[in-house]
Amino acid sequence: MSRAADRRAHLNLQIDLLAEQEITKLLQLELLICERLGVEAPLGDREIRDMSRQTAVGELAGELEKEDV
Repeated sequence: MSRAADRRAHLNLQIDLLAEQEITKLLQLELLICERLGVEAPLGDREIRDMSRQTAVGELAGELEKEDV
């Protein structure tokens, strides 16, 4: 049963990473549209720009591995 749970967890991780990439791209497109239209980005410029940066998945994985040790 553990093997099936591990596979499910891995699949969930892959789906979450894909969703993260897609949402980040949507935020980047939203910022571009706002800039072209001369409209202030929602949620304040800094917050939305922070959320629109690519997530360093490798760094996060490394940090998680350190915590598990």
